[in-house]
Amino acid sequence: MKQLSLESKMLIIHIIVAIVIGYVSFILNSPLHNLIIALAVLAGTIWSTKTLFKIEKKPARWWINNIIIYLFTWLIVWTLFYNTRILV
Repeated sequence: MKQLSLESKMLIIHIIVAIVIGYVSFILNSPLHNLIIALAVLAGTIWSTKTLFKIEKKPARWWINNIIIYLFTWLIVWTLFYNTRILV
């Protein structure tokens, strides 16, 4: 079986965490608190993945790509849950 690359592992982790936080944001229903929680969890995710995978030095573009993926996934998931509540 082929091993996943570091980039693939980071992508999977950021997407899973963003989906969970998107659902939590839907439950809390407070836009400012949701944004603060999403950013705090993002900082924690970055710190924990750097520690877990022993990432020494990566270019800023690499981290920015992970942040963008996280934020867009979080926003899309939160919006989908929010809109389904409006329809019901």
